[in-house]
Amino acid sequence: MFKRPYRHYNRLVEISFWIAALWLAWLVVGWIVPGSLNLPQPIRSILRIAFNLNILLAMFVATARFMRDEYAERIWQQAAQRFVNFMMIGPLALTILIALNTKQITAALPGMMPPRLLDILASEGHPAVVFFGGIAATFLTVAQFLPQLFVIFYRWSLWRDSR
Repeated sequence: MFKRPYRHYNRLVEISFWIAALWLAWLVVGWIVPGSLNLPQPIRSILRIAFNLNILLAMFVATARFMRDEYAERIWQQAAQRFVNFMMIGPLALTILIALNTKQITAALPGMMPPRLLDILASEGHPAVVFFGGIAATFLTVAQFLPQLFVIFYRWSLWRDSR
């Protein structure tokens, strides 16, 4: 398909990075100012499709070794090192933040979840269903964020190297 695929690698990373940045901005603005992103349904559907396709693109560029030249491979190694370090320290830091803010989280929880969902969780007769459903939802969320997080680390490493 491509005669020299390494020429396209950084372009694909750029595309994935900017879509991930847009997605992150979308999430943050929607979280800070609820209802501020009331776009027409067709536009929201197109954006959701683009964001989901970006997850696949991020997975591809993170694993497509055949597309990387020596320079891109060196940057990839740096990004991988930073990514692994983050994955070791990040959950610990998040756990500490949650532990320090348990009272605030517990107080805000009813406003964070739809009342119907809280009713379903409270009425569930089998706690294992809720437990394993939570694990499945966590894995799905992680699967969406990690490839894009790696692309962000790659872009950061590329930027650092260019300085």
